Amino acid sequence: MKFSIRIILFLSLTLPVVAIGQNLQNLTLPDAIQFALENKPGLKTLDLDAQIAAAKTEVLKLKRQPQISAAVDVQLNPVLQTSVIPVGAFNPALGSDATATVRFGTLWQNAAGITAVQPLYDPSIAAQIREQEFQQQLIAADREKTALDIRLEVARAYYAVLIASEELAFAETDSARAQQFYEETRKRQEGGKLLQNELNSASISLNAAVLTLERARLNRQQLLKNLCFRMGVDPKRAAEIAFSGNLASLLKQMEGQNLASFDAAALEQNRPELRQLFLDSEWQNLKIEVEKQRTAPTLSATAYAGANNLSDDAPFFAENSWFGNVFVGLKLNVPISAYWQQQKYFPQYRLKQQQNALEAAELKAQYQNDFENARLNHALALRTMEVRMRDLELTRQNVQLIRDRFNEGVALPSAVLSAETTVQQTQYNYLRSAYDLLLADLELRRTLGFK
Repeated sequence: MKFSIRIILFLSLTLPVVAIGQNLQNLTLPDAIQFALENKPGLKTLDLDAQIAAAKTEVLKLKRQPQISAAVDVQLNPVLQTSVIPVGAFNPALGSDATATVRFGTLWQNAAGITAVQPLYDPSIAAQIREQEFQQQLIAADREKTALDIRLEVARAYYAVLIASEELAFAETDSARAQQFYEETRKRQEGGKLLQNELNSASISLNAAVLTLERARLNRQQLLKNLCFRMGVDPKRAAEIAFSGNLASLLKQMEGQNLASFDAAALEQNRPELRQLFLDSEWQNLKIEVEKQRTAPTLSATAYAGANNLSDDAPFFAENSWFGNVFVGLKLNVPISAYWQQQKYFPQYRLKQQQNALEAAELKAQYQNDFENARLNHALALRTMEVRMRDLELTRQNVQLIRDRFNEGVALPSAVLSAETTVQQTQYNYLRSAYDLLLADLELRRTLGFK
């Protein structure tokens, strides 16, 4: 059937997946979705992103801890600095204008010591930590949106296999009837009751039925592999899949469902796209706070303990060549020009918030419109499905009636072939309407946040 080719094109395999050990027997749609959520690399990648963000938060917290460092400096001074000193100011006997050249330093000037710096007040650290922690919420929203996409993909693949299974059952039945009709026609032709062209027509019909059956089997195999891919299962395990129900049972479950009404407030909780916009607006607020805190005064304590070595000889352990050096102090840093510079950052954050608000309002209106369209499409698909089911039953009755007349020698083989063609077209229409109904139901739930 043409429908087989359409499904294959719509749900083709594109990427390799890894094998897992889940039981694929009695597979339900919730089971298939759960397998995908546990095994798809896209979600695992986002989980790793969350861990990376948490690790970055811990790194920022280290800024509150004392920073201790040790340093050893070795300095060679081949040419020492020489300065002119007004020695007359110290010895009046030399005259007030007397000067002398004095060389400062030694050939070797070395130092060794330990420095400790402890931040006492730095509000920017806390702001940066809050901003980094907020990244995990953004990642969680991305993960939820990815999970929603995975659910939709798995549901479409699951429905496609159900349709393909029903198509295969139809093809098997059609092939069996075509084989039986061919045998009956051949016997009559051999008995001289029918012409060769009637037997040829029956043979052509049988060939078409066999080809349709082979195509239906291939289609189902391909769609099973696609379902494995969507679940994160090795496609080699496709033959292990066995459903707990069939298309008829799934459609039966949908008959009594109560269509949810549109709830704009609930969308904020159910649609990750909206939640991403709200979180992004909050993130802009955090960015503003971080920028404000960068201009706040900071206070830190510094301590140093070490020694300086001044010597013209090497090695540097000559007697009386080392002199201790210890100090403690406070450092207050007050950014001044940064205050005016930070004003340039705020407009972009506030404009982004306005943009998010406009996008959220547009999305809400779009979701409401999508919901109304989805509800109408669902009602039409349900009505079409009911009509197609009745048509299928009627065409099957017609085939049986014409076959009975053929067996009685009243109807021609061409009448049987025409009735069979009508049944096959009705079966295609039934499968098409069933798939449309499943997709309409899926779209209706998607607009409200597929769960």
